[in-house]
Amino acid sequence: MARVLLTEATAETVHARTFAAAQKAESKYHGAKVQAAEACARAEACVLEERTKSEGKPAEVKAQGEHVESGRQTVGELERHLVVCAREVGRLCIIKATDERERRVKIMELSGEVSEG
Repeated sequence: MARVLLTEATAETVHARTFAAAQKAESKYHGAKVQAAEACARAEACVLEERTKSEGKPAEVKAQGEHVESGRQTVGELERHLVVCAREVGRLCIIKATDERERRVKIMELSGEVSEG
């Protein structure tokens, strides 16, 4: 009987040690699982942030393209207006030159420098 009690005591000791080792392993497992979950959450947050940034880029590029196109249209309109103004300036220069010649002739007539004939 003593032998049976000794065997059972030994078995319980072995069982207690095995159970303690299992608890320690389980504790390490849970710690590693928490760390992995935290790393996964950080990675997902990083992916979400980068996705948000990358999704915003096409809209930004589109807006810049529209701005450039608007600028091109404005430049085209200004060039057309410049051509019209240049023509008007040319026409006014011709009129001014004609008026200047007529003024000189009139001054010469009034001063008596022009011989009629």
